[in-house]
Amino acid sequence: RVSSAMGKAQSHLVPKEAEKCLERHRKVMHTVGGYGHDEPGYCEFALSFSGKLLYFDKLGILDKSIKPGRPFDENSLVRLYSMTKPLVATAFLFLLQDGSIPSVDVPISEYLPEFRNMNVQAWNQSTSEPASSEITIKMLIAHSAGFGYGPGPARREPMPSGKKEEKAQETRYKPLVDAVEHGHVKNLDQFCKELAQLPLFFNPGKAYMYGYGVDVLGRIIEVVTKTPLDKFMRDRLFEPLGMQDTDFAVPKDKLNRLSVQYIGNERWDYPRGAPEKSRWFQGNQCPVLSGGGLMGHNSGGLVSTAADYARFLLMVANEGKDVASGKQVLRSDLAVMAAADWLLSGFPDPNNVPGWSDDSMGRDPDWAINPGDGTGCMGFTTSDGFSHGGFSGSRFTVYPFMKIVAVSASEQGQVNELNKTDTDFFMRLEDGMQAATAARGKENTAKKANVKEKKEVPSAKRGTKKVAKPAAKSRK
Repeated sequence: RVSSAMGKAQSHLVPKEAEKCLERHRKVMHTVGGYGHDEPGYCEFALSFSGKLLYFDKLGILDKSIKPGRPFDENSLVRLYSMTKPLVATAFLFLLQDGSIPSVDVPISEYLPEFRNMNVQAWNQSTSEPASSEITIKMLIAHSAGFGYGPGPARREPMPSGKKEEKAQETRYKPLVDAVEHGHVKNLDQFCKELAQLPLFFNPGKAYMYGYGVDVLGRIIEVVTKTPLDKFMRDRLFEPLGMQDTDFAVPKDKLNRLSVQYIGNERWDYPRGAPEKSRWFQGNQCPVLSGGGLMGHNSGGLVSTAADYARFLLMVANEGKDVASGKQVLRSDLAVMAAADWLLSGFPDPNNVPGWSDDSMGRDPDWAINPGDGTGCMGFTTSDGFSHGGFSGSRFTVYPFMKIVAVSASEQGQVNELNKTDTDFFMRLEDGMQAATAARGKENTAKKANVKEKKEVPSAKRGTKKVAKPAAKSRK
């Protein structure tokens, strides 16, 4: 388990090339402008698939307005935002494990009839038409259902400039976002019914658009299990994995561990000295349990710690087995499914997926989408592994070929030094492991050449006389 009691990270288990890169990264992080012991904090670490701590670093405090402040560490509570999605999408797989749902190809209208007979209206169209097919559960997770998102937490209004596609998307959902914010939408059931009244941006399964799909998935979990989403998550995922600090709200006895949220230098979520006014404080939290990680202007989604999230990632990485207890929490084939791509397999040409292979649906063109990259329960999938991140600055990547889980927790938002190349934890880890792989490759090549050279040296005793091969035996 990741905890302060673990002591020094076992860096000797990491190749020397990777250790060198990570130590250089640590030095930069502790000297770069904007960081320090009295600044908003972060925590980042790498674990082997067996749970051994390979690298660990932390710096800063929970609230820079209070000095001396409480140090930010692996047990600090952070808002997950979109990192809520992998938890909810993976929890859904328990319904397949239990046989409650036969397949991910089932239309969602089987469970949520309000999504039957949907209409479609492209972002640049003024009229709508009936959808050509139904939305399936798989499309919710692959973000190919046709849903988008309203204005994000960085602004209250649709984009005044920028891509027309994204502005149109946010404009369509703004009334729903405002209704949640002002308390007119009371729960996930009502949210889904309101969402179903709005037209899709494209026919289901025909493109990619990041949106409310996993929120709808959360409602399906509630309907099928007859259990509120938060209770289902606690019973089936959090408690079996020992994730004691993960929930949709923070109780009073843990409020002193909730980090202040900073976007740049601006303080968000609650005013100085009033953590009980946080939109994630128990009793004040958003009533719409967001499986996607965001509701209203800036609320919803899970709160967790880096240590808790690592327990979840280790379970998925070990094909459903909890490292701490050794128990099989999720069936192995379903854990493998969680880490796989769910998007590209639904298209005849995986290199030509509208909205994914291009920015035709408003996707940020800065996203580095390479051939073969996809998306699924765990977020983005590549040939190297799977990863995801949240608006507030936390991220993770799992590297199966290196058998490493890497987690970074922060509440410094998207406009901060953590996202610059020179200070990117994941890039430094990857650089180090790639250098180690290249070095091992050179060593193996040299060894093979040396062995070949030895074989070709004539024996001093036997000379160079060739020995005839025995005749092949007859097959008759």
